[in-house]
Amino acid sequence: MVSFPRVLPLCFIQKDRRFSGSLFLRRASVRVCGVPVPSGTLAGKIEWRDRCCPIITMRRSRFRAYGGSGGNHVTLHVATAHDTIRTEGVSMHLVFVRHGQADYSDVDARRYIGHGRDLAKLTENGRQQAEAVSKDPRLEGAQLILSSPYTRALQTAAIIAKNTGIDIRVETDLHEWIPDLTFTYGARRYLDEIKPEIEQYKGEHCWECRYPWESFSALGERAFRVIRNYVQYDKLIVVTHGILMRQFVYRSEIPYCGILETQFDAHSVRTNYIESSWL
Repeated sequence: MVSFPRVLPLCFIQKDRRFSGSLFLRRASVRVCGVPVPSGTLAGKIEWRDRCCPIITMRRSRFRAYGGSGGNHVTLHVATAHDTIRTEGVSMHLVFVRHGQADYSDVDARRYIGHGRDLAKLTENGRQQAEAVSKDPRLEGAQLILSSPYTRALQTAAIIAKNTGIDIRVETDLHEWIPDLTFTYGARRYLDEIKPEIEQYKGEHCWECRYPWESFSALGERAFRVIRNYVQYDKLIVVTHGILMRQFVYRSEIPYCGILETQFDAHSVRTNYIESSWL
């Protein structure tokens, strides 16, 4: 990892001259003359015309590019990679892992509802499933584990991290699809009640719907937004939930600790709604 001083000024660059250094950014928010550059912009060039001399500053974990005086065409190379420069169009390898089997007996006994039910831990069988998947050769070479914040996923990710030595980063928006946006739903029977409505409207909530469930497109948008923040990596493990995984690649059945693999880049789009076995 290359370190920079807190403020790194770049000297005035004549037209058609280039600053060829690489900036190694993690979770970076980059702005060029006040215009945001999407997180995950890959290598390439950021070009602008302004009366300025570019300056790179670091505030907390963010880099921002600003300008100074001058009138020539300035070109700045920015790479959002931790050790290599990735070229536009190169995809990264995602290894999705569904969480292990969850034990809802404790949350049922406490009569938890809504998100309280997502405190459920893994069963003994679920822990064994996580131990087994942690040894799967498809996980080899991953640089980071992203995890849903729900207990069943985070506990699965923790077991994988323990056995592989790969760091975990928890991302809130990798949580499961929300069946009740009022967060007052109770047992599994509620999901059985709303399933016909979801199938009727093909996963897109509208004003005619009786139940307040999250649209699948909203689920996909928040999940894709998270993953786009990590396109600087070559390979990620994503420990999450079945319905979310199907937004990236469809499989009718995903067992506990089942693996789905796909390639992802800044232009990837979510899969369309498919009625069979979505829940």
